[in-house]
Amino acid sequence: MKIFSRESLSNGRQHIYFCGIKVFSYKKNKAQKNVCVLENDSRLKVACDIGVDLNELQRKNIQIMHPTGIVIGSKVKLGNNIKIWQNVTIGAKSFENWENQGYPQIGDNCIIYAGAVIIGDIKVGENCIIGANSVVLDDCEPNSIYVGIPAKKIKDYNLNAEQQKKTWLAVEEDGLKEFENSQIVKNLNSESVCIDCGANIGRVSEIMAKTGAKVYAFEPNPLCMEKLEKVCAKYKNIELIKKGVAAQNMKLKLYHNDFVKYDQEVFSQSSSIYASKENVNAANYTEIECVDLCEFIENLGVKVDILKMDIEGAEFEILDKMITKKIYQKVKIILVETHDGSIPELAEKANKVRKLVKDKNINNIKLDWR
Repeated sequence: MKIFSRESLSNGRQHIYFCGIKVFSYKKNKAQKNVCVLENDSRLKVACDIGVDLNELQRKNIQIMHPTGIVIGSKVKLGNNIKIWQNVTIGAKSFENWENQGYPQIGDNCIIYAGAVIIGDIKVGENCIIGANSVVLDDCEPNSIYVGIPAKKIKDYNLNAEQQKKTWLAVEEDGLKEFENSQIVKNLNSESVCIDCGANIGRVSEIMAKTGAKVYAFEPNPLCMEKLEKVCAKYKNIELIKKGVAAQNMKLKLYHNDFVKYDQEVFSQSSSIYASKENVNAANYTEIECVDLCEFIENLGVKVDILKMDIEGAEFEILDKMITKKIYQKVKIILVETHDGSIPELAEKANKVRKLVKDKNINNIKLDWR
């Protein structure tokens, strides 16, 4: 007896037998004489039952991460760029009368983890993640994560958001390490005073507070407030002010990034008082109260060691006033993350402030921080 043998059916389907036992089945693409390289993977031959054309898997960039125990029914419709892990089953609900049953449709860019079962006449929307060992019996919304038996949606998911999040966090981590190890932080002590404008979840505030310095943390965004409150609660020397900063006391709209629904803490960083900022939605905003930062600094009556501003566009109007009223002289160093590159209407104001800093030879205002 041959160890491996092949049977060709009239409908074009090929059966592969191992020691006389059918272990693999596939259908060739009539337009091509040779089946794609996937056919030559011995694990696919002896350990899977894939009813769809193997060439289709290749054309649609469907990746079988560990090709063992995978079952895909012949009538399953697969989108592009799908990743499938081991022991996944996609097919009809039962063997009886299988030809007349509905089969799953899997959208583009889905990820199906090990042991998942997707059965029946259902649709899995694009960009979905199906958790390991989950059993999917109903339609899945696009851009979502499903887990459990039966599978339920646990959160929204977006591939672009995840990629953006990963990039932002990597850049932020490098910047925070550099800041924490800088001489300006090492010079802080219990007599120092710092102001963190745009505190977000409190990572910069915490770095400064660990030195014993008094920290005033300004943050108006409710999307990151829960995490920020927890950080501030750990340090008696942080005073949390749930307001924004501006060139005068006023109320404004704070516009949010659409990706906040995927991760509030991360994408709250890009919220801005400018609706024209390229990564915010003018229809998604929170009304906030803002404090005149120049007035606040004057009322402190002490020299501020560090003023950090990451306020998504509001920085130039404040800096213009600080320079005009010479408030910058009451601060040892001002660290500013600028955003005129993503807010075109800031160009004129930004150019004015940069020229003032240069012409007046102001050395303690550090533009383009991080």
